[in-house]
Amino acid sequence: MNRILNLIFFLLAGLYSSQDIKMEFPYFAGKTYDFIIFQGKESKIVYQGVIPSDGKFTLSVPQIYTPYRGMCRWLITGSEQGGGLDMVIPGVDFSVSCLSKIPNNDNIVYTRNDEMEKLNHYSQIQDSIFKRHDAMWRAIKSFSRSNKSYSLFQLEYNKQLKAYDSLQIMLDKDHSYASEFLRVVNITRGIGKELEEGEEKRAESIANLITEDLKWETLYTSGHWSTVISSWVDIHLLVLKNDKAFIKDFDKITENIRAGLYSDFAGQVAHILSQQGKDNLIAAITPIVLSSGKIEKYEGGLSVYKRLAVGSLAPDLVLTKVKKGKKETEHLKMKDLLREDYKKILLIFYHSGCGPCEKTIEELSKSDEKLSKMGVRIIGLSSDKESLSFNKNSSKFVGKEIYCDYEGLNGANFKNYGVLGTPTLVLIDQSCKIQLFASELSEVLSVLK
Repeated sequence: MNRILNLIFFLLAGLYSSQDIKMEFPYFAGKTYDFIIFQGKESKIVYQGVIPSDGKFTLSVPQIYTPYRGMCRWLITGSEQGGGLDMVIPGVDFSVSCLSKIPNNDNIVYTRNDEMEKLNHYSQIQDSIFKRHDAMWRAIKSFSRSNKSYSLFQLEYNKQLKAYDSLQIMLDKDHSYASEFLRVVNITRGIGKELEEGEEKRAESIANLITEDLKWETLYTSGHWSTVISSWVDIHLLVLKNDKAFIKDFDKITENIRAGLYSDFAGQVAHILSQQGKDNLIAAITPIVLSSGKIEKYEGGLSVYKRLAVGSLAPDLVLTKVKKGKKETEHLKMKDLLREDYKKILLIFYHSGCGPCEKTIEELSKSDEKLSKMGVRIIGLSSDKESLSFNKNSSKFVGKEIYCDYEGLNGANFKNYGVLGTPTLVLIDQSCKIQLFASELSEVLSVLK
């Protein structure tokens, strides 16, 4: 029985042991270093040390992250020369050695790491295609069709397009991390699965690659998580400008990404949309997020998906005051704020020093008389964290009803209304129900008309 238990313990220990990278860099002896792995938008320093005199040392991925399959960075610190190395960790232990003073792809030797060989191989093929493709593209643009060499340039250009297509087929068949990572890097360079000429065609190619073919596990450990997600949203908002296509793609990605990564993805998308004033798109994808079953807690940036829907009762306001060093809270009931002489309440969630916020407040000042005649009560709620900033800028705000609890976006009112970014305007009707969420005053004025 003891032998069986010992065997089980040994096997479990093997499953959850750390991953090691044996390093040998003698010419870097005495240098300090950081060992970094990537988890979504975070770069985690998981190991630090000093290279011994013989240049031999071990980098270890902590058990909590194993088996780790993704990019890592060995970074020399405390040196003017700097230096380091980006490597693929293939999910198992491996070794790296370099006996040269100046490391490069020719003198760095990897043992038990086919991923690095593949990545270097695919990168060389692709770089060769790009070099010839770009040269022929410039030639085609520089010479007229009547030039005797034009047809040769065109022939070689088409040849490189076919060569890139062949490379994509090769990458499709190879399910290695290297093949998937190369495509991630291409996205950051504005390149999809096809070499397209026009901006819109390139955007469509990249959007399609992200939606249909991207391996989200690879992206999560690539070091390019935030960049790729931001690129995908920007492509839709700034180039394609098709809300239906964006919602459709978001739904597709929701199907393709596992629960552990989905929270991070949905949170970042919500943040970007909020910054861009696209509350309508947040509202459109909210049912997809809520029905996915992939998010356990709607906290922080995810709280926007639990934001009160238009037509729901508006929460009472929570005011925080400091008296004799103690915080005291007071609740202002919405029904009391909507006295007979007020038909609407307009809440302005803002932050001092925020350009769009200041623009909204300036527009609000110009429309104050108009709003007053419409029976609109204006209440400002600041996300400032310092009293100096709040007091300095509060004079710019229309009227005297302006409050701050110095909790930033974590303040009670911001949480209760699911406000993720500023400025956010909330229009409340006389029955205490939310009539509109908006990012610009013009939307509010349009509804009031």
